[in-house]
Amino acid sequence: MTDEEICGYEGTTTGEPCRHPAGSCPVPSHSDDGAENPGRPSLFTDELAQEAVDAAREVYSYAGIERAIGVGEGTINSDGGWLDQDLTFTDADGNERPFSQALERARGEGERDLIRGGLYNEDMDTSMAKFLLASSYGHKKSEKREHEHSGPDGNPIEVTVNRERYESDE
Repeated sequence: MTDEEICGYEGTTTGEPCRHPAGSCPVPSHSDDGAENPGRPSLFTDELAQEAVDAAREVYSYAGIERAIGVGEGTINSDGGWLDQDLTFTDADGNERPFSQALERARGEGERDLIRGGLYNEDMDTSMAKFLLASSYGHKKSEKREHEHSGPDGNPIEVTVNRERYESDE
């Protein structure tokens, strides 16, 4: 960075000029009015919010939604991310909506459609639906099987194996 691209405040404790980027130095005392500069502006826009909601409805994971709308990893679902902020957007119908509520509702719709169409459609390979439910929605795979075997003394031994049933943590 050149000297024009840095904050340059000279009253630092080290005696060296501040090396934060000009215009986005987070130290309030380095600005003329003493106001804190929180850094670069948020990428959140009505258009990106609607694209995120649409992607959630299509059963994308949070990381998939971020890739689909072109924002960095953790932008939506990390500490301090869009879901943690009190963000609103104007949807395609012109209604102002809370982003976190709209995104979670869209994820719920996608999850419901995935369960109905992907798990219970006899003409469909269910492996992708099972994978998506486990990886994106926290569903656990379990199946209960009971077997009877005789032990060395001739008495029955019961064995139970749990697999192949999807249940949600949520």
